[in-house]
Amino acid sequence: MEQREKLLTTPAIIKLAISFAIGLYICMMTPPPTLGPAAMRFMGIFIGAMLAMVLRALPEWMISLIALLFLVIFNVGTFTTVFGPFAGTSIWLIIPAFGIAAVMAKTGLLKRIALFILSLFPESFRGQISALFVSGIVISPLIPSTLAKMSIFAPFTASMANEMGYEKGSKGAAGLFQAQWCSAGLLGYAFYSGSFAVFMLLGLIPKDQQAFFNWVSWFQTCLPWLLTMIVLSYIFIMIAYKPEKELQLTKGYTKNVLKEMGPMSANEKIAGIILALILLGWMTQTWHKVDASLIAIAGLCLYAVAGLFKKEDVATAVPWSDLIYMLLIFSVAALIGTLKINVWLQGILDPILSPLFANTYLLILAIVVVTYILRFFILSQFTIAIVVYAVLSGLANAAGMNGLLIVLITYISGNIFMFDFQNIVYVTARTSSRNMVDQKRTLPYATAWLFINLLGWWASVPVWRALGLM
Repeated sequence: MEQREKLLTTPAIIKLAISFAIGLYICMMTPPPTLGPAAMRFMGIFIGAMLAMVLRALPEWMISLIALLFLVIFNVGTFTTVFGPFAGTSIWLIIPAFGIAAVMAKTGLLKRIALFILSLFPESFRGQISALFVSGIVISPLIPSTLAKMSIFAPFTASMANEMGYEKGSKGAAGLFQAQWCSAGLLGYAFYSGSFAVFMLLGLIPKDQQAFFNWVSWFQTCLPWLLTMIVLSYIFIMIAYKPEKELQLTKGYTKNVLKEMGPMSANEKIAGIILALILLGWMTQTWHKVDASLIAIAGLCLYAVAGLFKKEDVATAVPWSDLIYMLLIFSVAALIGTLKINVWLQGILDPILSPLFANTYLLILAIVVVTYILRFFILSQFTIAIVVYAVLSGLANAAGMNGLLIVLITYISGNIFMFDFQNIVYVTARTSSRNMVDQKRTLPYATAWLFINLLGWWASVPVWRALGLM
């Protein structure tokens, strides 16, 4: 007999009661002169939901669905307004992107590409670190799922470390792991097609600010951060994780693994051709003006017609529970503007925070440091991004800054991995690599990354000004 999962345990009920009580108290508060009762109900529901998520009272998707329901029932917004983002382009970029990622992972094409690149480099420690960086950067824009990329790179990197003779937990093994984590796990955000997060971040900002971004302009926006990350991370890993005794791969090891895969299958060829068409469509948007979501949907349809995306994949490849959480985030972002909460916050915070907007470098420092601190208490990067955006969007608009910069800096800076509870993808990557490195050994790069990330955003300021984003 199938057992029923018990969600409403005594601790969960207590957490829900606390969240509901705080949310209700905010709902009942007298609104400021510039806000109406609907704005107070919105803030009560939103803060109550975020608190319930932080306390892990229920799964995020369930809390999100309840919050969306409350927003409609208590007349914060109409059903069309609250659930409207499901008809928006951002969600319909994300849904086919999940499908595309699933197809690319199961055909084995990305693994073949990665192995081919790895086989071009020397078998030495330096050569393989370089190979992992290059292969990760090449693969990053080809698939929007960091988990899928980790499933390809982490196990092979573990095998590589073992073949070279580096024991688990050694500096050599840790260096190889950090190289693949940086290139395949962190750098994907610099590409429009490199992470699902890109589409979510775009969904948070107003339509007129979204219009600037396509594959090329997104890459231009992130290029200084990307180059800073590559150069400084490579140098740090080569210095901090240089093994006491450098060992080498068996000559031709990677080529032999690639040979064992056999010739390229028909499915790999078809998957590669369709992916190339999707990327080409995204890269040439400024010419043909076809929306990126339509290109993604068309690509997924081609995969389905080719038999690479099947009926069962609709249920397994697309995490529908995550999409419900994304819907809440998009609805919250839209309602913040509709209810003028950002304008109200701007009026309150302008005397305090306006000096930050007069000095872009100081503003970036403040956003990054606040994000680092919040990540010790709030597990969701998107929750932090929407909170920071809600606080700063009014001031950003007044200063002529594209709101994307706020959520971009916040979300990517929230990708810290100093402790296991902060980054589930990082933990998954370590597990997939057969725990070739422990958390203590990863701390040097995890700490250095905090500074490298900040320097990357500072390096981006001149480019952002040249692009007219600030």
